[in-house]
Amino acid sequence: GTKTDPVNNLSTVYAVKLSCAGKLIWEKEFKVGLTSYASSVTSFAASPGTCNNLPNEYYITGNSIPLGGGNNTIFLLSLNANTGAVVFIKYYDLGPNTDDFATCIQGLCPSNTGNQGQLFLAGYTVDPFDFNNPKKMMILSTDLSGNPVWAKSYDIQPSFREISSHFIIDANNKLVLTGKAEETGVSDPPETGQCILMRVNNNGSVSEWTRIYDMGFSSHGNRVERTSKNEYFISGHSFTIPVVRQSDYDILAIKTDTAGKTNASCYRNANAIIANLTPAVTSSNTTGVSFQSLHSTILLVKPYQDKQVFCPFNLCDSLDLNADFNFASAGTTVVFTNLSSAAV
Repeated sequence: GTKTDPVNNLSTVYAVKLSCAGKLIWEKEFKVGLTSYASSVTSFAASPGTCNNLPNEYYITGNSIPLGGGNNTIFLLSLNANTGAVVFIKYYDLGPNTDDFATCIQGLCPSNTGNQGQLFLAGYTVDPFDFNNPKKMMILSTDLSGNPVWAKSYDIQPSFREISSHFIIDANNKLVLTGKAEETGVSDPPETGQCILMRVNNNGSVSEWTRIYDMGFSSHGNRVERTSKNEYFISGHSFTIPVVRQSDYDILAIKTDTAGKTNASCYRNANAIIANLTPAVTSSNTTGVSFQSLHSTILLVKPYQDKQVFCPFNLCDSLDLNADFNFASAGTTVVFTNLSSAAV
């Protein structure tokens, strides 16, 4: 995870290894660049599997700002699984003037790089000078030493902005990504866009299909998993505006078939324009930081509200507007009072 210094507001990578009984094995903190935000870790190389001679390492990714300042870059931090010692750290700049963010990392073995395995880092890249499509989904593939194999961006059409929050490698070694598309970038309302699910081959060169799910005013897929039948289950959150200037966040759950389709017509098809990226790679060393003692707390059990919404109608199709006002005048001054209302 990430720790932030309350004095200088700079963040570090914080790694803790626990036993299955919750006992602390080791605890480490690393200064990565000027400031950094860890997002995901994979342990496939340190876990029993079908591949031999894999390094006993954990791989952590996220984004950081270089020591000299500048745009956000993606980092890949490899740690010895037994001790937490740094094996290597590498930074990836996916394009000039872009801010790059990795949100999830997964490993595959065997892979296109042979029996030594392959890493996939997914997220998004932001180009402030691309006024038509500034934010695009991206996948970066490396070998287990952090050397790039390929990197690609995915511009979903006609979406303006899109991100990938999480992805899996399914039963057929395809990459299945979820997140959000059709963001507008406006701050009011605070949520725009809809949940997305996209499947590409493990070379990243073919987008087999892309589904966008209409789930209320806005929705976001935060995680995707596959069933034993290679179907897909998305969890995340949805956003609605039940009353004017009041918003409501709810849990989102979508179950699809193997092609990302639902029984109800909640989804639309979209196309992805794939572009090759050429990452600039920089190797570096981390700076160890003295850490505080780890303290555990007992979680409280709280009740929940039982609410179910399935495949809601588009808000614009069901918005009942009642425009009304009154006014009062005094001399040359007129005061208006808004009496408008909206019901869904």
